[in-house]
Amino acid sequence: MTGNTFAAKSAHTNPPLHHDRENLLLVAEGLHVLNDEVRKAILERNKDALLILARRHLACGAHALAVNLGPSREMSRLTPWVTETLREALPTTPLFLSANGLSFPDLLRRHQPGLTINAVTADPATLPEALRIARDGAADLVVLLVRPGLTPAGSEDRLAVAAEVIDLALRTGFPLHRLYLDPLLTLRPDPLAWRISRFLPDITPVAETVSQLSQLDAGLRTIVALGNYALEAEHGEGNAMPARLLAVLLEAGLSAVILNGRSPALLNTCRDHTADKCTVRGIPLAA
Repeated sequence: MTGNTFAAKSAHTNPPLHHDRENLLLVAEGLHVLNDEVRKAILERNKDALLILARRHLACGAHALAVNLGPSREMSRLTPWVTETLREALPTTPLFLSANGLSFPDLLRRHQPGLTINAVTADPATLPEALRIARDGAADLVVLLVRPGLTPAGSEDRLAVAAEVIDLALRTGFPLHRLYLDPLLTLRPDPLAWRISRFLPDITPVAETVSQLSQLDAGLRTIVALGNYALEAEHGEGNAMPARLLAVLLEAGLSAVILNGRSPALLNTCRDHTADKCTVRGIPLAA
């Protein structure tokens, strides 16, 4: 597909940063089912505990909050309760819900706009239905640029999958301005390269994909989740690795990032990018 054809398809809590389509969207990670405090608050339906955790992760000045309840049936059943609790207390904070949110189309409709499903794959057997549910619920949708039979190895693979996703979205009537494309950070396939890179994922094809998508159509949005690479963000050198990844992606034109809002290195990277590019506006980020 040519570029032209592709483009055509195509305690103290800071107040939230001003955000619009010209700015980087900061999504605070933290409400994850693997976190014992989060899991306990949800299973006990403890609203106060859940909201304390949510506000703790929003205190960096993020615009949105990611909620990952995992694939279990037990947690899936609690998706409406978690969503209702957060929306009632934080009505202006956009929420990024895990894919089990698609099982509750009425929930999406009740809380439109402000919900994003994060994420589904580009599997042509299941993506059309996900697009229809998100469309009818006025929800945004994050699509990973991977599908059965094609695990992306380079930017060409990612762009090919992106073209398929955009084509399906157009045929389904899903608005492209509500679509996020995730180029998917992947591990380096060669063990030696993995060690030499000091265990950083292969950032080059991801940055190339982000850059090319933004050049082909300024309306296409890209998102990357750095959570898996920020698990050690508060412990020594682990603090610097996701920040280096983020700096490269910001220069490439990334639209949104899911990050650990309690990582000083990540927040400093966003602050530096703000000063240099003026793409994140509003208040200074908390350290």
